[in-house]
Amino acid sequence: MKPLVVIKIWKLDRLGRTTKQLIELSHDLKERGVSLQINHPGSRYKHTSG
Repeated sequence: MKPLVVIKIWKLDRLGRTTKQLIELSHDLKERGVSLQINHPGSRYKHTSG
């Protein structure tokens, strides 16, 4: 079983400068089995691998 890796960020603009960069990074993280969580108030986005 692979260890669980979770990246938590406060705001999306801290992860990438453009929407295209954010999408590409999200896909790359998913392929690597990494979960991405955005903890900004009002945000409902949660990306989990699997």
